[in-house]
Amino acid sequence: ADRLEFVERAKLKWEKRIRQELDAMAAELGVPLQRVRKEEPPKHVPEDHAIRFVYDDNDLLDVLCNISNPNHAATAAKTPQWGLIKVELQTLDLEQLREELREMEPGVLHLGVGDDSSQQLVEERSKAFKSALEVGYIPLLRQLTRRGVPQAMRPQVYMKIMGVEVTDASVAYLEQLNASLKEYELVTDELFRLDVTITGNDDDYFVFEEMLSDTMSTLSRDPWLSHSCAVLSQANDKPYPDAYSRQAVVFPPCGIVPFRGIVMYATPFCYLFSDPADVYFTFRSVYANYCCRLHTVSSGTGDILQLSRQFEVVLQETNPALYFHLLEKGLPPLRIAFNWIVFGFAGYLEVDQILALWDRILAWDSLLLLPVLAAAILSFREERLLKCNTPEEMR
Repeated sequence: ADRLEFVERAKLKWEKRIRQELDAMAAELGVPLQRVRKEEPPKHVPEDHAIRFVYDDNDLLDVLCNISNPNHAATAAKTPQWGLIKVELQTLDLEQLREELREMEPGVLHLGVGDDSSQQLVEERSKAFKSALEVGYIPLLRQLTRRGVPQAMRPQVYMKIMGVEVTDASVAYLEQLNASLKEYELVTDELFRLDVTITGNDDDYFVFEEMLSDTMSTLSRDPWLSHSCAVLSQANDKPYPDAYSRQAVVFPPCGIVPFRGIVMYATPFCYLFSDPADVYFTFRSVYANYCCRLHTVSSGTGDILQLSRQFEVVLQETNPALYFHLLEKGLPPLRIAFNWIVFGFAGYLEVDQILALWDRILAWDSLLLLPVLAAAILSFREERLLKCNTPEEMR
């Protein structure tokens, strides 16, 4: 349960609504949530199917904006609310951010940032990473990763940091999940396929459409996720006695109801690995540790509610003129930046930039860079945004 009771109530209400939407969609399609498969699973959603996403990032933002502390309501009514997030969560101020992210100071040389990564720097960093990988000491790897990872070494470094080792048992487990895909179908299968199809329209990812389809289909059937994510979705007002009891009642088996854009979390890993097992287990580990935090209602540090609040605090402190200009024109800054944060900038930055960002996320073992980067991008666009007078011009 969430440490804040009113956030837990909001989460229960939101996830009940998601389940009702899923049940309604199944009823419209005339199919049960799960049934024995009679034919090979299709790779694409038939065009004539009236399939729709249960929710998207805008729906999630609306839910977060409507969460408030009932004990704070009396004083809040007398205090101007500059941000969309009404819950007072602990955030870092500018000085604390500078200390926490001191290796990101512009004078520090980084791989994958700018065009100044000389061959000598790449060779020096590669040698340091090779030694760290041989030792296998993850804190040292994280420290080195703060300044970027040589492109050729990313697969090894990511797997080592995330504790991923693909063994014969892992491959057998993956085959078991794939066998279940052929045995029965879920109503969520078409939601995942629809999202894969939409993602496949992106020039950066269309070549990986089949790999993404296989990865997300497998993910939807993996019960490990239902009890191993850093933040669990499908809350329950009565605690489960153990992981297996929880596993027996969540749907789909992974515990994740797909929403529009969820496939974007997997896209960077298609550039790192050619082996489907490496893609799957590395992505699964990253999802369970980080991505699940970006779309689950929770008040924990590093979860989407707190990250959204952190973004608003950073932009208010570093660029109050821009912040209040956007407010005055009817477009709260979080409305612009929320989908960047929710999807970890996947689909918004170039692939090499996304991988450079993930280097630092794994290095700090934190999603803190997402709201900081979002605030920095808005400030970078300050001159153009200050000339805009309508929300349509600003988007």
